[in-house]
Amino acid sequence: MLVADTATATLSANTIAEHDVGIQVGGTAVVETDATTISTSAVAAVGYGETSTGTVRGSSVDAAAGVGIEITGSAQVTVDANTVTGAGDAGLSVSESAQATETGNVVTGRNVGIQVGGSARADISGANVRDSALIGVLFADQSSAAWREARSSPAPPSASSPVARRPRRSGTTR
Repeated sequence: MLVADTATATLSANTIAEHDVGIQVGGTAVVETDATTISTSAVAAVGYGETSTGTVRGSSVDAAAGVGIEITGSAQVTVDANTVTGAGDAGLSVSESAQATETGNVVTGRNVGIQVGGSARADISGANVRDSALIGVLFADQSSAAWREARSSPAPPSASSPVARRPRRSGTTR
């Protein structure tokens, strides 16, 4: 689904599956997304760019190979109470000079849970980032972010990881 130019749209209780990009917002478009399920996206499940604005609330993203929810350009977006699950690159990404308020999102099983880069600004609270393969939360470049009342926990080591292969000490000594 593409919403661009000066369009305004409200997307509620939809299911979007098997697209390169589930929802792409550009130009100065304003898009409110609520209770929508996006699955099996090759590039991004939800992408806001340019000077677009809007809200993604109460939605779920599953099996987005690239980014779950991506905010770029100088877009300004509220990301509230969403769930991003399944293997893929970043769960939530804010970059370039975009601004985001992220509250109560759950990100599970991504390479990077939440990333903020470029000169982007993000206010993140109540996030729960679990089982990230590489990094739970990444703040890079000249970005600025607030991280409050949130949690990040790594993925358990796999049998082939260096941590899992370390010999364990026995509880008894001689």
